[in-house]
Amino acid sequence: MSKGANIMKKTILTILVTGLMMVATAGATPYSSVVDFKDKTSSTGVTYTSITDSNSTNYVGGYSHTVTFNPIAASVQTAFLTLIYNNIDTEKEAWFIDQAGNGASIGKLLLATEQDKWTTQTFNISNLLTGVSGQSWTIGFKFNETTNGTDTFWLDKSTLAGEYTAARTVAPVPEPGTMMLLGMGMFGLAVYGKRRASKA
Repeated sequence: MSKGANIMKKTILTILVTGLMMVATAGATPYSSVVDFKDKTSSTGVTYTSITDSNSTNYVGGYSHTVTFNPIAASVQTAFLTLIYNNIDTEKEAWFIDQAGNGASIGKLLLATEQDKWTTQTFNISNLLTGVSGQSWTIGFKFNETTNGTDTFWLDKSTLAGEYTAARTVAPVPEPGTMMLLGMGMFGLAVYGKRRASKA
């Protein structure tokens, strides 16, 4: 095989490899959103907001997380909500967290084992990810409890984190460049075919 034929074959292979590299699908990409409540400060220096319910039929303490995906998300695989809170009620009232809007149940907060103790609890909310894609995602949360009277807990921080798959992206190629590459490839194939025929 001639030197020219080898060069043409390498040129064609380079064109094909470059084309494949222009289309890429990213693997799992992490994301996170943090809401840090700073309405008040405890005696130990922890900032928090006070969640109080004086009517057991109402949701209270509504807030939301907004995640910006960069690159854009094709789909979101996992989502975990981590709360840091202090269930200060000595009566050990039960609090629950739900998704705002549709009221989907997420879980029950842990009861206080002692006063002024901060608790970290994580909920798997991946089941709430149906149809999540695009540039951003906003999800809201609310708390409720099922007993009468005034009940309170302190919420320090909420973190939403997980992994998503980035959308497939295609690098733009200028039209003149595309035509030039195509022409080079066709010319190379023609030359290679002609030389093979002349050797036969």
